[in-house]
Amino acid sequence: MLYLLASGQAHTRQEVAQLLSVHRNTIGHWLGLYASGCLDALLVLYVPAGKPLSLPPDVLAALAQVLRQPAGFASYVELRQWIKQTQHLDVNYHTLYTIVLTRLKAKLKVPRPSHTKKPGGHTCVSGHLPGAAAACHSAGEHPPGARVQSRRKPTGLIDGAPPAPDGPWGPTHRGDPAHP
Repeated sequence: MLYLLASGQAHTRQEVAQLLSVHRNTIGHWLGLYASGCLDALLVLYVPAGKPLSLPPDVLAALAQVLRQPAGFASYVELRQWIKQTQHLDVNYHTLYTIVLTRLKAKLKVPRPSHTKKPGGHTCVSGHLPGAAAACHSAGEHPPGARVQSRRKPTGLIDGAPPAPDGPWGPTHRGDPAHP
């Protein structure tokens, strides 16, 4: 900015602002800083006040390392418990959630149940990945009590009740001229 004014490339604040792609009031602020404290005032970097991060750097590094592992955590509550056990710190849930998402740019890596109509169609809710569903069925790897979702539609018999008769809009009357 000072060079542009001294060399004559710009004569007004507006011209300097256009050349530097900043607002003219910013140029006025910079000139005011220069007038009050010379060049040293322009070189001071402003660091906005803010609350310091609640986790020490070594805990952040350990947390980042753990979140890179493929096993992951099932929830932020489980992650809080891990920090309490390993780092001996009690971290607020919301604080941990915000740090993981904004500072570490990470997400919890846990296989979630998939909808039955999605390709792959079957999810082992016990923790197996959807792609491994066929392998876990053939190997009999489901733990006792594991819920398994499949793409099969119900047969119509629910708890021994007969299927409901088709109404006037059911499949037996479509396109049949005898049934208006």
